[in-house]
Amino acid sequence: MAMYRVQPTENKMQLFLSTRFGDYYHEQDLENWLEQNPQILTDGEPLLVISRQPATPFSGVPDLIGLDEDGNTVVIELKRGRPPRDVLAQALEYAAWLASLSSDEIERLASSYLQTNTLAEAWQETFAGEVGDGVEDTAVSLPINLQLNSHQRIFVVVEGNDDRITAVARYLRTLGVDINLIEFRYYRIKSGEEMLDVELVVGPEQD
Repeated sequence: MAMYRVQPTENKMQLFLSTRFGDYYHEQDLENWLEQNPQILTDGEPLLVISRQPATPFSGVPDLIGLDEDGNTVVIELKRGRPPRDVLAQALEYAAWLASLSSDEIERLASSYLQTNTLAEAWQETFAGEVGDGVEDTAVSLPINLQLNSHQRIFVVVEGNDDRITAVARYLRTLGVDINLIEFRYYRIKSGEEMLDVELVVGPEQD
């Protein structure tokens, strides 16, 4: 699929050329962008990032850990270039590790990342759209009925299409694993303008 920059006043269309993300950026750059804009993975559904590359009992570390509005933990694993065959296995390991954590451990994980904010304050800003008014004696707490970490969601983000990973991710969803596969493609025109195309290829909508 070709993508063009439209310039209606000049009656021009400039072709965005699909190119390798790694020619201009590192994987860490994509991680930075998603850390600040996690909602692009969920088509606008807000997510609260609570950790970045935390230590785990496994050899690797998850790129990002988040929470959704229902209190479910979210694993976000990124791979630029051709993803390794074990990318889904890695993500499953991280989800299994999260499933073993108590609510208190999730709160401690978040506290070490958020630092200046409590989890309750960050939660309110992300999901309730409210920011503290500076009154020190006003306590902010998590919703009473919120069950932290009762369910785990997985988002695997890869560059371009990979039929092997797509097939396995679809199979895992048939088994009840809440796994989502997202493909991204990087485009650029000669003037230096850039575009990132993000597409959910395995997820609830595809079910």
